Amino acid sequence: MVTRLHDSQFTKDFAYGDVTLTKPATQEDMKQGIDAWVGGIAFAWRKRRIPLQQYRQISIRAARASGVRTEYDKLLDGSCKAKVYIFQFIDSVVICRVEDIVGCLKHGNYQKRNNPDYETSVIYLDIDDIPHLEISTG
Repeated sequence: MVTRLHDSQFTKDFAYGDVTLTKPATQEDMKQGIDAWVGGIAFAWRKRRIPLQQYRQISIRAARASGVRTEYDKLLDGSCKAKVYIFQFIDSVVICRVEDIVGCLKHGNYQKRNNPDYETSVIYLDIDDIPHLEISTG
């Protein structure tokens, strides 16, 4: 009898501790910059194909030749509803609060460059200029 009671409590505790991960609706991603919901918190996520140590910068898409709104636009006009921004590199993950990124953008604390395709431009922020958590994946 004790085993059943224990198993029942374990099952309840295990179910309660389950992490909820949800992919957003297309409109949430396109209009609000949300790439995932984890435990009810909205996350934005950007993957890079380089090691963080190469430049020690995070990047935000600034503009497209087509004129489609970008992350930069959503961050500055307040339509980005994500609370946390994750930047995934091949050797590390950098986690920032969206409000800290917005602060850097509003203060002009970044560099803007065109991509080689000349179809897009990117904002680069030095990670040492923004509060962040850096986790090595190597």
